[in-house]
Amino acid sequence: MHFSKYPAINTRLAKDDKLFIAIMNLDKKQIADLKSQGVTLTEGIKDALVHGPGRFHPNNPTYYFWDRFCCDFGELPPKEFAEIITMLSKEADSLIFYNPVLWKSRCLNCLTDPVALEAVLTSFNLKRLTKADLMKVMIDADAANCLPLCEKSGWLKKTEVRDELIEYSGKGEKTECTAWLLEFKNRTGNPGKEQARAERKAEKELNADPNSPAELKKSWKFKKQEDGTLIITGYVGDRENIVVPEKIGDDVVSAIGESAFSPHAKRLKVWTSTFRQVIKTVTLPSSVTSIGERAFFKCLGLVNVVVPDSVFSVGDKAFFGCERLTVTVGKGSCAEKHCERNNIAYNNG
Repeated sequence: MHFSKYPAINTRLAKDDKLFIAIMNLDKKQIADLKSQGVTLTEGIKDALVHGPGRFHPNNPTYYFWDRFCCDFGELPPKEFAEIITMLSKEADSLIFYNPVLWKSRCLNCLTDPVALEAVLTSFNLKRLTKADLMKVMIDADAANCLPLCEKSGWLKKTEVRDELIEYSGKGEKTECTAWLLEFKNRTGNPGKEQARAERKAEKELNADPNSPAELKKSWKFKKQEDGTLIITGYVGDRENIVVPEKIGDDVVSAIGESAFSPHAKRLKVWTSTFRQVIKTVTLPSSVTSIGERAFFKCLGLVNVVVPDSVFSVGDKAFFGCERLTVTVGKGSCAEKHCERNNIAYNNG
């Protein structure tokens, strides 16, 4: 196979790296010749492979290289992918950076084949990997032959992850994956112990105060600001009709952060992203004074957000793409003016 028709080796970062080009072409004679001459990967390629693409910018050669790099692997048979990625990791003398977005969108076939997956497990730095999400990608492809590798890597140790995947596979009617996961549960599970644990958990949840800090932390991600108040950075609960708390513990909630409710926020788990699309209503407390950019961006199921008069700042595209939304605002308020400027339906309660 001649790899020059693929774009990564023609990027500014890679076009002068002879060893990288030889590896991408799987030209083993050329690789051996270059290594006998002491040729190594350039520092630019090593740095890109180990540390990743960085932020998108038209003048960022590393990002452009990574985009092309992932596209190249999307065209490769799994066996060739495994050979190339293993050699690159060895020559870089390090695990390769794993970018969940680029790999899942560009080279899905390399994540649903056992030969390629084994190379991913041994050659990539997987700290950024949400393992349950990747296993759902395998289930979507009904790639049951990949699941033994997940077991071997310890990804299925947690019973809640195992049961979540069984439910996901069953709903998707992925028969081979469902059968394998049920066999795994029967082979490794302890029914009595798991039942007792489930009963204790259910009793604890039944008796828990829904407004306690411990319970609120299950539904909300937040950060403390310099003034001591909290900014909500993300909703991770499972309610369709949401009331944002005025306080979490002793700290007042004063802001809704960027993309806090958006299903298109960065680094979301698949379940959280999916659920955010069916949120129906959100009521903000009077302690909130600002709403960040894209806070509700493309919440397709959202029909109403109640915004108090205390809000004096609404970020760009805060309600963009919410096609069914009507915002409840105070007359003459900052939120009302934002809705008028952006042609967003609103009422005055």
